[in-house]
Amino acid sequence: MTYTATITSKRQITLPSSLFSGLGLKKGQKMTITKRGDELVMTPAISAVYRLMGSLKRPPEYANMDIDEMIEAAKNEYFAKKKI
Repeated sequence: MTYTATITSKRQITLPSSLFSGLGLKKGQKMTITKRGDELVMTPAISAVYRLMGSLKRPPEYANMDIDEMIEAAKNEYFAKKKI
């Protein structure tokens, strides 16, 4: 199926609601955008994390966490260091 969206003056695109909900996207969710020739391919960023799972060793401090807990802990640690 093909959808049409308009790019705003702020370079933002609003996805049609049927596409948004049909893909199970959430407001505020991060997306990766890949350029393939003259096309853009958008993928939920969490999908990239799941594709990489198992390719890296899990740090011991994250041993008993699920993926969402690990992401939240890593973000908190990162931003705590940036405030210094």
